[in-house]
Amino acid sequence: MHKRVTSAAFWSLLAVLVVLGETASFIAHGQKDQAVYFTNQSNVYLGIVAALAGWRLWSGRRELSLSVLTSAILFICITGLVYNIVLAPTAGPKHGYAAFSNAVLHLATPVLGLLGWLVFARHGSLRYVHALIWLVYPLGYFAFAIVRGVFVTSGDLRYPYPFLDVVKLGYAGVATNAVTYATLFFLLGAILVTADRLLGRIGSAVPGEPGRADTNVPCVTPMPKR
Repeated sequence: MHKRVTSAAFWSLLAVLVVLGETASFIAHGQKDQAVYFTNQSNVYLGIVAALAGWRLWSGRRELSLSVLTSAILFICITGLVYNIVLAPTAGPKHGYAAFSNAVLHLATPVLGLLGWLVFARHGSLRYVHALIWLVYPLGYFAFAIVRGVFVTSGDLRYPYPFLDVVKLGYAGVATNAVTYATLFFLLGAILVTADRLLGRIGSAVPGEPGRADTNVPCVTPMPKR
């Protein structure tokens, strides 16, 4: 019961953190085109999933589907990894609200989301097919960004990320990037599934721990009173 309350509080606070980060981002950058960025989309999705997970725990309902929760963790990890490895080295300095939102949306939410998933999720139900299913959104985002660039031909945000810039890379270059990133995202999803299966086995081997049904604890049927 104590862990359920702690988990509910954690996911609820994570949802609040997402709201604070997104609010700071809107203040710093304005509302125009913010929804185009994968960063904002993945953070909003994480916030919704975290809020729903917390609400279900607070209200005594069944825990949120692990596949849904893990999809949010995968997408936010993609945000953190792509930004910090690919984009951050060429990003300019940020100050004030921009610096705060950048730290929250690109670092804090990915780290805390993954930590919460490792500690609080009830593991053991994921399959590797989930890693394929989760690719639908990232690939859909690639398609959306490319199609959008066909119609939005002016301004600074024709393509939201440099690895999607058809003008500079051409369609072949962007397609190559899409295949490369999709492969990496699938591998990342597969790593999460593998971790879930391992954690599920550990949980099922320890009486009282979350995870798969504990098959190591004998079922004791009370003797009827005479």
